[in-house]
Amino acid sequence: MGFLLGCLFQDNTNDTSISIPASILIFQKDLPRKKLCEFDGMVIHPMRQVNQILFLEVKNTDNNPSYAINAYQKN
Repeated sequence: MGFLLGCLFQDNTNDTSISIPASILIFQKDLPRKKLCEFDGMVIHPMRQVNQILFLEVKNTDNNPSYAINAYQKN
């Protein structure tokens, strides 16, 4: 929850934010059992015209920094 809260504190716009701190799985439409990617949370700003939905991905970069870079490129 710390990363999600940090993202909200960094945002200077004073408007409504809906936060979803959960694992979000994205599946292929044609193959419902095949997972495309997974995100660790989402923030929705319903009153904005730009950057209305933010997908959050948290990686532990202390042990293996290259793992985080490869995971971001994959998603």
